[in-house]
Amino acid sequence: MKRIVLTILCLALATPFLHADEEMLFPILGWGVMSNAHHIEKTPGLPYDHDPELYREMKDCGFSIAGFAHRPEQVAAAKEAGIQVFWYADPICNQDWANLDLERFRNDFIRINEQWKDEPTVRGYYLQDEPRAAALDKLAAACQIVREIAPDKDPYVNLFSNSTQLYNYAPLSYEAYVEKVMEGNPAPNTGYDQYVFYEDNHVRETLFSCCEVFRKLSLKHNKSWWYCGLSIAHRNYAVPTYAQFSLATWAAIAYGAKGLAWFTYFDSNRTGWHSAPLNAYGDRTRTWYLLKQVNRGVQSQAKLLLKLRNDRTYHFGSTVPESSERVPGPDEDSLISGVLNSNHWLVGEFTHEETGDRYLIVVNKDMTHSNEFIPVWRDGKKPAKVLVGLKQLNPVEIPFNRTPNDTNIFEPGGAAVLHLIYEK
Repeated sequence: MKRIVLTILCLALATPFLHADEEMLFPILGWGVMSNAHHIEKTPGLPYDHDPELYREMKDCGFSIAGFAHRPEQVAAAKEAGIQVFWYADPICNQDWANLDLERFRNDFIRINEQWKDEPTVRGYYLQDEPRAAALDKLAAACQIVREIAPDKDPYVNLFSNSTQLYNYAPLSYEAYVEKVMEGNPAPNTGYDQYVFYEDNHVRETLFSCCEVFRKLSLKHNKSWWYCGLSIAHRNYAVPTYAQFSLATWAAIAYGAKGLAWFTYFDSNRTGWHSAPLNAYGDRTRTWYLLKQVNRGVQSQAKLLLKLRNDRTYHFGSTVPESSERVPGPDEDSLISGVLNSNHWLVGEFTHEETGDRYLIVVNKDMTHSNEFIPVWRDGKKPAKVLVGLKQLNPVEIPFNRTPNDTNIFEPGGAAVLHLIYEK
């Protein structure tokens, strides 16, 4: 019988593995226009959105894409800090897409791209946030023009989630709405935003079902997808906590997400909007440090995560915490058939695209309690040993079945990447 060597990389403690000089590859976007920081001055006479210090601060928080730039000074500051941006220009974004003059769009884009075609700091071009179904045909044509003229630049389109009002994607079903974009957009990625945590501890019921739509369609069309979560409290949405950031992040990645975004990095001047990572005075808030912990945990595993192909994602326990959303359990081909002691688990199974190695991403869905992860392996397979990544550069070997065993206890919303090595 084959044995399994189980390597657990503890993400809550993974930040020390990321050194300051290492390239951060996992796309994490600070969703918003950089001019939201224009009123702040930390260097006299220099608006903060023109100041490389802002972009270095965002990179330190784990972002790899600062946001949407529409001034050359913003691109220059981002370049000095070593972080990317999307270019945001009125002639090619936020158009009346249903009635778009494609020839005019082509001419406008050629002119704009001439300025940035050779600048890698500009990752791509923002086109539209949350387009309705009526806009998709012309928007897809615009995306094709972008990729035709600038094949190394991404047209950025962010979709509604399945929790939006039906009229936003009618007459299509939500799945057909997403698929139409994946079919029509030649860019390798698309994404959506969904804000799921409320002040009364309620969790939006479509948290996992929307991830499943994107997981399934991205595999069908060989595309990647990004999840955009909430990092500012407003209306009845909660002030973000570490457990919320961690659960949203790792749930999306367990479903195969290959990019993240957070709305928004900057505070808003609207009443009732508060607790963003950077407040109106340019000071870091508690949210900044919580978000850094989660972002840097992702970045510490970036090179691995981007090489993992999702095989399946399933749950133990039938619902989202505090909601009634039904979620799938393991099928007969899953590596794990059950989990002892707790039913609050989300498991994504993956295969490494180059090595063929198998990986699991495991998430504790319990938002208030730590839980011990004791998997029941199919065919009686059981790990031979556990290597736990702590603050050392090399994993530490700890017996998996030790009692008590602190190495496999997950904090609320916590997650880990498990590397399964089959010994012949």
